[in-house]
Amino acid sequence: MRKIIFKGNLLTKYKGKKNIRLVLDKRIKSEENLWYWDNHYAIDEMARTNRTKMSLAAGCTSAVSPLTKWDDNIEMAEQKIVTGHCKHTDAFNKKADAVLVSGGSDDVIWDILNGNKIQNFYMNLMYPNDKRYVTVDRHAISIVLGRTATKKENSLTDKQYEFFADCYKEVARDLQMIPNLVQSITWQTWRRIK
Repeated sequence: MRKIIFKGNLLTKYKGKKNIRLVLDKRIKSEENLWYWDNHYAIDEMARTNRTKMSLAAGCTSAVSPLTKWDDNIEMAEQKIVTGHCKHTDAFNKKADAVLVSGGSDDVIWDILNGNKIQNFYMNLMYPNDKRYVTVDRHAISIVLGRTATKKENSLTDKQYEFFADCYKEVARDLQMIPNLVQSITWQTWRRIK
């Protein structure tokens, strides 16, 4: 699909991809890092330290990620693993609880997370080389739109999520990069320039 009506406005892939490239062009050297790879290893270390499976630690981290800064996210996940408690909404705490008692298979964790953003975030943390998954969060939405998204625009249907993810995948393909690398670089750049 080359275009969608997004919250009452026409949005084309051409425009979304152009906006991603504009942000990507503003990156600085320190933002050209392997964010998902680095944090894959950080979560693996957290899992080993706390004697749990990597998949459970990544699933818990993903479950408590919505509307949370990364440093707080990783701290909350570890707190949840160690104590069984963390400061987040009941709904996301329940998802984290379910993940931690799930046994750790990707399919089961995927079903528990049950939300495009946190499911894709989990897969990016677990398998940073996999080109199928893109974490489309409020920053990724804003980047595709070329402006800060409204609260209403931050909520995506499955079809809209796929459209936004495809914008990142196509830019990544054109640049011979992994989509989550394009997303993570632009996420870091966007936070700096906005």
